[in-house]
This record gives sequence, structure tokens and C-alpha cells, in this order.
Amino acid sequence: MTKSAAQTPQEHTSTGTLSAGAPFQYADGAEVILHTIFQRDDFDEQRTWMEYNWWPLSYHLSPARANIVSWLPADRDGLHVLEVGAGCGAITSYLCRVPAVGRVVAVEGAPQRAELLRLRCRHAPHLEVVTANIEDYHPPEPFDAILLIGVLEYAGRYIARPDAASHLINLLCRWLRPDGRLVIAIENPIGHKYLAGYREDHYGVPFESVSGYPDYNGIRTFDKGLLQSKLEDAGLHCQLWFYPFPDYKMPDVILAENSFSEPGFDWLTLLNLPTVDYSLRQRPLFNEREFLRMIARNAPPSAFMNSFLVIASRQPMPKEWESILAVKIRSQCAPPFRQTKFFLKEDDRITVETTRGEWLNRPAPIHLHSDYREPYYQHLKNIEHLFIDSLWHRRYAEAASALLRWYATLLARVVPEGYHDYNERFRAFCVQRLGRAPYTPTTQWLPPDSLDLTPRNCLLNEKGGEVTVIDLEWDVGIPLPLDLVVDRGMLYLVQKVSDFFGTDLLNRRGEWNLPRALLSRLPAQLRKGKVADIHLFEYWFQLAILHGGFDYRLSEQDRRAASTNTGLSRRSWFARLLRRLGDASRSPGVIGASLRRLRKITGV
Repeated sequence: MTKSAAQTPQEHTSTGTLSAGAPFQYADGAEVILHTIFQRDDFDEQRTWMEYNWWPLSYHLSPARANIVSWLPADRDGLHVLEVGAGCGAITSYLCRVPAVGRVVAVEGAPQRAELLRLRCRHAPHLEVVTANIEDYHPPEPFDAILLIGVLEYAGRYIARPDAASHLINLLCRWLRPDGRLVIAIENPIGHKYLAGYREDHYGVPFESVSGYPDYNGIRTFDKGLLQSKLEDAGLHCQLWFYPFPDYKMPDVILAENSFSEPGFDWLTLLNLPTVDYSLRQRPLFNEREFLRMIARNAPPSAFMNSFLVIASRQPMPKEWESILAVKIRSQCAPPFRQTKFFLKEDDRITVETTRGEWLNRPAPIHLHSDYREPYYQHLKNIEHLFIDSLWHRRYAEAASALLRWYATLLARVVPEGYHDYNERFRAFCVQRLGRAPYTPTTQWLPPDSLDLTPRNCLLNEKGGEVTVIDLEWDVGIPLPLDLVVDRGMLYLVQKVSDFFGTDLLNRRGEWNLPRALLSRLPAQLRKGKVADIHLFEYWFQLAILHGGFDYRLSEQDRRAASTNTGLSRRSWFARLLRRLGDASRSPGVIGASLRRLRKITGV
């Protein structure tokens, strides 16, 4: 039976060719599998993404793709939106669910991808999919918003003109309403990750963009100054600049321009550094936190952020948008556990507004949709970051002191009585869900809301020594063993140490892999944890968040996966050796060349 026009997206097709006559094609290898996925009757934008961990599929399916635009408060209803280079529909499918959007036009030049887009969004009657090169498209009416998400850098591939990017911006400006907005998301060629040696995304070569694209093949990104001038030349003088992290593809933090200059606002704490490498092949050549901190002391760090999100218009933007300092988004979990957290400058104070569930571009003002409001604690230091910074500079006494402040905070919350009943309740809870009962029996217990009492959620007043606890979001409904919360906090902390230093989680003694000069200052409960137990519990917890409830039960396969050996692997030992010889690998001669070859082979 043929579906009615009211049930399917409208279609429009043109030749989809370059001005020079060459057909425009783009693919990343996931299209065939995506076609099978989108055909499924049980395909669900909210849950199907959980089934796949291959990067190309995650890139197309993850709800985090929409984070780049989902947080913006809508200032009107019935928005008429154009998305240029819509690809396989990661952003388009989100736009089709936004209540404030009345009509969506998605232009895609690759026919195979346009067909996938139609298949994916087949139940969206207010969507029109156009298969065409953008120069061949002629809209019948102007738009309230035009989106270029990860597309402007490809302008030289599908527009045969000397300055293809400027031509595209000017072309799209003609299609905007007088108060319409052009929304551009693009990588920064001199972002701190590229300066730190990460491979340029489009070329797969380190320092390609930093060197001005010597291997230019029609694809290039633009630094802030150049992109800003292109927008101004097109008449878009009103611009709001934001900085998605780790990049625009799957951001979990959006920083506003004014976040860098706001007194007492620690924007650097929001960034989960070092920058994630999606290929999992490399680490940065330097400490990005220290680099950004040094830059901020001398100039605005915005020019060196990894990605840009620019909203440009001929007319001023809503005041509500200008009050946003930062946004933190949690979307890669089950819908009930998703949240959007706004850091807002209101009058002379900073407030934090948290909204549970999907934001879906709700209308301003933001506080009307807030489930929880709290003050922003200025001038307090995040204990995890304080620990990492002290460790980096080998100030082990300071690192130990910060960790002991967190430990004292845990001990102060220990429940004084009732542990016999708690043992039975926790045992029953874990046996039912995890298959066994870790951490029992024990005599020290914490309240049910203490699971997230980790160093990263503790803020230290360095003058008075007081600790302020924030973001205790998770409550599994039962008291928790003190050992479990300690081990979870240490696991997160040592994983972060591993990210910065390239070390393993455990040393050869089975202790947390921290310097001996530091471990000797810590009590036994902080030096060595029950690693198998915390891995099992944390594995269950993360799957429970993904599946939407704490009644989730681990399968036998889950339990085997959770029991992965965390000891010192042969490859990680060799990796550490090569890193210690890093200076030698940069030296000339046969030895340096051999070490460089080994580092390339191992990805170290």
C-alpha cells in the first residue's frame, strides 16, 4: 500500500552536479548498513543508536549530534528552517521533532544520502528533502534559519568558484528573512587539539590545517578571524559566537564568548580534557589544560578552541541568548536521564538552571522550564582538577591534601547505625541485578544519593578548607558501602590521570597507579581498591542509564565484559617506554628514526 503524501516527506530532485559538470558524491562507508537500520519497523531515534559502537554508525545515529543546536531557546513558533548538506539526517530528524519548527527543507547533494534521509524521516509530513547541489536549488520563500553544520568546509568540493565558501554564504544570505539567522558549525584549523598533534579530520594528517592546507583538495576549515570577515562581508554584522567541546560533531559542552571574560566563572572546569580522539589512536603532545590556561592569561582563548558555532544575522539576537555563559548537555543515555544545564549571567550573579529530559529548543525564558536551580559557586576549586594540576607539576603534597579533603567529606556522611539491615538490602539489590553482591559485608555506609560523590563533584575553598558538594544526581534507592563510593571516585580520578599521563589504572602491586610519593601520603582505603567489584558495579550502572532504569539486570555476557583485566598490558608497558623516550624519538639519526617508526606503528 502506498503511503499518502501527508505521511511522507516531499521530494525534489535535480542533477546534483558541480558547475563544472562532475557529479557530487559523498560517503563514509556506513550508508548500506544505515539503509537496513532505517528500514526496520522498530527503528527508534531515541534507542536504536545504543546497539552500535562503530564510529561511522555512532556518528549518524547518536542523539549527541543534535546537541549542537538543541539547547538554543526558541524565540518564535512556526520556524521555517533550511538545512544545507543534511547528510543522512542526524540533525534533520531532530529538527522534525522540535515543536517550534513548522517546516524543514533538507538539501543534500549526494543521491544515496538523500534517499537515506527520506527513509529515516518518512513519518515527518512537514519535511521536504531536496536532492540537488545547493546552487541548483531555488527556494520559493525565505527562511527563518539556515543551518550549515559541518558543511562550509566542503564548499570547494561542490562549488566551482575561486572563493567557494564566501559565495555560499552570500547565496544563503539572499534566502534569509530580514531577521533570519545563518547557523554555522565548523572546526577550527588552529584548535588546541590540532596544535597538540591530532590528525586533521578531513585529511588524516597531523598539522595539515595548522600549516595552511598544503595538500588542499577542495576541503578546508577557517580560523575565527577569516570566518568572521566572510560573514561581515555578506552583511551579517550581528554575530554570536559559541565554542562546542570536544567539537561540533558530538558536543557535551557549549561555551559562549562571554564565558572567557566573566569574573569568577571557571569555564575550563567544564571541559573534559584531554580532547577525545575518536580514532583512539593518539594522545595530545602537550597538556591542553595548561595551554588554554596560559593562553587565557594573555588573550581570549576563543581563537584556539576546537570548533566554532556561529549564529549570524542582519538584526540583533534575542537578549536571552546573550545571557548564556555555557551549556552542559547529557544526551547519550535513556531519555528519562537526559538533561540540559544552563549557566546564566543574571544581573550580578551566575545561576545554574537544570532541565531534565530533552530540551527540544523550548521557548525562552529558560528558567520557566527549569527543574532545579542553584547558585554557581565562584572562586571554588574542583578537587579533581586541582589534583590533576598538582600531579602534573609534581606537587604531591598538594595533590594528597586535595584528595584527603574529599575523603574527609565522605567520612562525614557515613551513616552511624543500621548497617546490618543495609548489608541485606544491598546484597539482595546486587544479586538480582549484578549476579553477585560486591562490597559486602561491611560496616560503613553512605546515604543513597552519594553515588556521584566523586572528586569531580566536590569544590574546595582553598582558604578555609570547606568542601561544597554539587551534582549528586543519582539515587539508586539503597544505602551504599563507603568502599564502593571511594573506589568509584578513585576509578574516575585514576582514569583521568591515565588520560593525561598515558599510564595504566593499576601498578604492579595492584594499587591505583599513582606516584609512590603520593600514595605514601594516603590511607589504605585510597591506595588500593576492589577493582573487580567497582568495574562490575560501574558497568551495571552505565548500562542502567542507557536502558532507562535501575532495575536493569546484567546478562552473563555483560558480566564477562565487566571482568576485563585491568592489569598492566604488554602493549601499555611498551607504550610507556616509548613515551619516556619521547625526546630521543625527536632526535636526528638512526636511533631517532627507529623510535619514530615504532611510535607510528604503535600509535603512541
